[in-house]
Amino acid sequence: MIIMRITDLLTEDGILIGAAATTKEEAITMLVSGPERFGCVVDPAVCRADVLARESLGTTALSHGVAVPHAKSRGVKERGVTVMTVPNGIDFGAVDGPSRLIFLLVGPENDPGAYLEMLSSLLQVLMKNPGLAEKLADCKSSAEFLQLLRDAESK
Repeated sequence: MIIMRITDLLTEDGILIGAAATTKEEAITMLVSGPERFGCVVDPAVCRADVLARESLGTTALSHGVAVPHAKSRGVKERGVTVMTVPNGIDFGAVDGPSRLIFLLVGPENDPGAYLEMLSSLLQVLMKNPGLAEKLADCKSSAEFLQLLRDAESK
């Protein structure tokens, strides 16, 4: 059972298709600017620092070209999700190679369960839909990406 839907928090504006990021720091910087547009990030510098601090504790890379940097942060006032596809991938420390699909999940510091609930929901939809990560990474538009993810969450 999916606790919540990632697509309830993700809009087309929060999906960066074919991003030109080459490092995880650059990717995180680009992704943090996404939630800021939606108003969930109140202090981008603090949010970025908190995500990078979490990243320094251990990899957030999964298999199949997916990375999920995430953090609770005092620079965030509510849950937020942004995602990017990177054609050549970025080294997030996955054993099976670069990450071409990078989700950023952030939640407010005073609600530590917020981003964990989002993470659980994302992992469930990816595990229940083999090949979904690769299909999402190959999307040509944010509309296509969002529809594919919505369809997968509806299964």
